Amino acid sequence: MKIEALFSKSYTTFFKTIKLVAPLIAVFTVLQLVLSERSLDIEKILLDISVVTSFSMLASVILGLIYNVIITQYIFDYYNGNNKLQFNINKIFIYASKIIGLYIISVMPSLIVLVLFNSINYLGLLLPVYMFLFIYVASFFSQYFIIFYNAGLKESILSSFALIRNNYLHVIVIIALNMCLVVFSLYFITIIVSILSLVLGEGSLIIYFLSALLSNVGFYFISIFNVSFFKQFEAIHNIK
Repeated sequence: MKIEALFSKSYTTFFKTIKLVAPLIAVFTVLQLVLSERSLDIEKILLDISVVTSFSMLASVILGLIYNVIITQYIFDYYNGNNKLQFNINKIFIYASKIIGLYIISVMPSLIVLVLFNSINYLGLLLPVYMFLFIYVASFFSQYFIIFYNAGLKESILSSFALIRNNYLHVIVIIALNMCLVVFSLYFITIIVSILSLVLGEGSLIIYFLSALLSNVGFYFISIFNVSFFKQFEAIHNIK
């Protein structure tokens, strides 16, 4: 695996596709901000668990999941020669349902262990974290098997685990690079927001929107990077 080639391919793909994807990212950002308005203040949520707040939080999660499915599907399609955004409601619903199941499988064991060992200080905290990290890493590519191959939940997890088991060092590097990209994106956004704050003043709605927009643009690049990595191993291992 050549990291330089992977970054180069991701960089090229990003700038070739960003014009087409930009309107979708902008619309998603606006909807995200509208829905998250009531979910930003955690203390308020704890004191006021209303139907509206619960609906807003649920709608925000579902919106993010649908957006992730559309973006990931588009990146796969682009690499297969189809440079069009697709909004197949039936496929999106099927993929999103399976990925929700994947999230539940990733989180539930950790929550169960947390409840069982909540009386033990360090074990009660560390063991669920280790379990979650293990399941997360083992199922890192599961959503790609779901979206690209329409694999079932069990099949996607087993396929992801098999792929990672045979390439665990490369996967560790990729996950580490994901973390670095997130940190770099946050650092870059912080600089941009700080500069704009001097011009527009703190608390400006424009700054709030641009901050969220840049975060989603950074997420788009990271998605391209991860799919490029998956496609590279797809070719090496002849995944069907």
